[in-house]
Amino acid sequence: MKTTGATPRSGNRQPRPDPFLFYYESTGWILCLLSGLMLAATLPPWNMPWLGYIALVPLLAALRYSESVQERPFAAGWWTGFVYYAGTLWWIGLVTSPGTMLLMAYIALYPASWAFMVRHCVLLGPASDNVFRTVFNAFCLACSWVALEWFRGWFLTGFGWNNLGLAARGNTYIAQLAAFGGVNLLAFIIVFCNGLMAQAIERLRAELAGEVRGRFFYEVSLVFIVIGAAYWVGREHFYSQDKYIPRTLRFACLQGNIPRDDEEPAAAQKDPAKDAPARTVTAEEAVTMSVGDIVRRYMDMTRQADNSLPAPEVILWPECVSDTDMTASAPWLASRTKAWLMIGTMLSRPLLYNSAMWVEPRTGEYELYYKNNLVIFGEYVPLGNMLPMLRSLVPYGTEFTPGKEPVVFVLPRKNAGNVADDPTAGDIRLSPLICFEDTLPEYVRQAAKLNPDVLVNITNDSWFGTSPGAEMHLINSMFRTIENDMPMLRACNTGVTAYLDNRGVVKQVLADKDGKRVAIQGILQGTLESLPPRQTLYRVYGEWIVLISGVVAVMLMFSTRLHPYRRA
Repeated sequence: MKTTGATPRSGNRQPRPDPFLFYYESTGWILCLLSGLMLAATLPPWNMPWLGYIALVPLLAALRYSESVQERPFAAGWWTGFVYYAGTLWWIGLVTSPGTMLLMAYIALYPASWAFMVRHCVLLGPASDNVFRTVFNAFCLACSWVALEWFRGWFLTGFGWNNLGLAARGNTYIAQLAAFGGVNLLAFIIVFCNGLMAQAIERLRAELAGEVRGRFFYEVSLVFIVIGAAYWVGREHFYSQDKYIPRTLRFACLQGNIPRDDEEPAAAQKDPAKDAPARTVTAEEAVTMSVGDIVRRYMDMTRQADNSLPAPEVILWPECVSDTDMTASAPWLASRTKAWLMIGTMLSRPLLYNSAMWVEPRTGEYELYYKNNLVIFGEYVPLGNMLPMLRSLVPYGTEFTPGKEPVVFVLPRKNAGNVADDPTAGDIRLSPLICFEDTLPEYVRQAAKLNPDVLVNITNDSWFGTSPGAEMHLINSMFRTIENDMPMLRACNTGVTAYLDNRGVVKQVLADKDGKRVAIQGILQGTLESLPPRQTLYRVYGEWIVLISGVVAVMLMFSTRLHPYRRA
């Protein structure tokens, strides 16, 4: 089927001929597919983050040239978003296939809304010689994307996985700009570059068609100027703290590699002896392990770490590896180690909580942190109280209860001298983050305001097998360390267990001799260095770039004069 090839007019310009590729209606949709694939390729397992700077260009070209896409911009954006998220989040289907399909369909609405805004509010018109207009177009594109990206990470407790700003990890120095405006500032820069490149292509096409005279492509120059400036600022930030003497903390992170078992949590079972598990672990996933087997494995690893030299001051267990209430075992656990323990545990009191238990050695006294942010369609279902049948979409058929606020656990140390003379001086404050909470910038910022020395993420990604999910989780979390200028320890049941410094650099990671980091068993031991946390611009002012973007996006939605290329 052929299109008419109609194009907008502006001033006295003659209608330009439709590019030959757009003689076919399918061309625009193929470009939307290409954008989705390029966005997906920025993340594991493909790991081509540089594609992020041009990934939206095909979609913008389709919105500019394809009449079919122009008539259905929302559908075009949804198609791009669905391909993107399906290509990067498919592994959630290993937990709940119906929930995953609903999640994909839902979060694809945000790229759909962006494409709709681009078409009706900031659609690129004929190639412009006005530098201000070119920059303004790219600015509006970036603002509308960032506003919607932030909303996705906030609405219904938020699902901010795989923000486009993660593509900035391709360069360590550019990634440091997260300290100034969070990962959304990086997303802004990336979309801004996409907007400039799209206009450069528009200009090139106009010149090839003989519609305008040839000139220097300042759009491409602006892209290099923006990237160069980001590199320079990030490099200055990266090296600005080397003069300080760090405090140290000896740690051990346990990765027991307990296989997945889809039974209902023992903490939530009414009669564990009567209720059979929904599914036993297959041979491919390894043998089924009882609660006793699991605890023994982790206790053996705890003793092994505790007896090593130098002995760790803190030992971290992952999130809820046994799906049972471990609080009654706290005195028994404490009597078998000299280190402080942080253990993931289920609690039912009577509501079901996903928790972290902080256990004092010898006494067995403990503190608790309740996970604040639950996984949508994983740990809770929106409107579950009104429509109980929706709860069948979550793995256990029951919902967790969120906690109320972040907390800090204190590891007291007797020596209170000067850190310049003794790096082990002074107490260490640790802020726990359970599961995907380390992917939520604003929540981690709340935790950082409690002034911890270390962020700690305990998670159990065994649900996702050997999929790229664990690697993506690590990538998402590394930006929290840059934003808040704090190191992070990660203890993961199946991987990726790691120590990240305050610049987002992976200093240590648990891997086998072949470099495999997921689905292996082991102990990551080392000495963490905690530099005095800086009050980064992001910690002080938070999502200021989102505020600016939101204001601009709202103005665009209610403005008509910003769209001079609307059809008659």
